[in-house]
Amino acid sequence: MKHDREPTAVEARSAMIAALRTVSDHLSAPALEGIDVAARSDDIRENEVARVKLWGQIKGREQSDDPEVLCTRLAITVLHPTDIAQDVQTCLEYFTYWFRRAGLPETALSEVASMEAHYNEA
Repeated sequence: MKHDREPTAVEARSAMIAALRTVSDHLSAPALEGIDVAARSDDIRENEVARVKLWGQIKGREQSDDPEVLCTRLAITVLHPTDIAQDVQTCLEYFTYWFRRAGLPETALSEVASMEAHYNEA
């Protein structure tokens, strides 16, 4: 389903969280905790604490192609604030990039892909 309008940051975040929930068996416990924080709270401070914790989990391995690192980066992506000016298109592109690079099932990206299609056909 193609979106007729530009998706909001909140809509994009919800779609990314939903995609990650469908592949939860591929995610580490800390990544799942981060996703839970993002899903239940828009509190900037709570999300920041969770983001910092996840960056600590992959410290020194940030550029690794290890699927655990890539999945942690996906969780970090959904923990970014949605109430500030944000480039939703770039966020969706990075999310899709890390998702595919981690080798996760692309079927989980259907809603994210429909949001990206809005930009690709614009």
